[in-house]
Amino acid sequence: MADLIHRMADSVQHGVATIQAKSRTAAESSKINSQKGVLQTERARHLQELGAMVYMGIVQGSSDEAAIREKCSLVQAIDGQVKKLDEQLASLKEEEQAAINGRRVVGTCTCGTLLYEGERFCGACGKPVAATPATVSATKTCSACGAEIPANAAFCSKCGRKTADD
Repeated sequence: MADLIHRMADSVQHGVATIQAKSRTAAESSKINSQKGVLQTERARHLQELGAMVYMGIVQGSSDEAAIREKCSLVQAIDGQVKKLDEQLASLKEEEQAAINGRRVVGTCTCGTLLYEGERFCGACGKPVAATPATVSATKTCSACGAEIPANAAFCSKCGRKTADD
């Protein structure tokens, strides 16, 4: 009977941990998706303006190449920001799974995937972790929120703050 109660208590604790991890991920994902929406709207506006600039240049027989290049640079910068937000979303999902499964991040594979305690192979690229220790880098703690992040991370995947260059 005591064993049954112990297993039930463990199950309840796991359920609570799962709910906490999923709700934290949902809240943070919502913020990131909101930021992405703003950037995607801005990107669409810049692309529309770029199209108008190119069209007018063709119709008039001359175009302002410097203005077109500047507009292209703005779109590329936005694309880079969206890519970073997508990486943050992927990292949040990985952290959620780690929290649910109770595993700790121990490094990062050369492909960029987080590696968890007990893994012998990278789940994304299949590289053996133990056979190629050079593929694993240490982790560090975000000074803003305390999250464990890859040592080479430029931004915290939990709070989004720029990490200190130690």
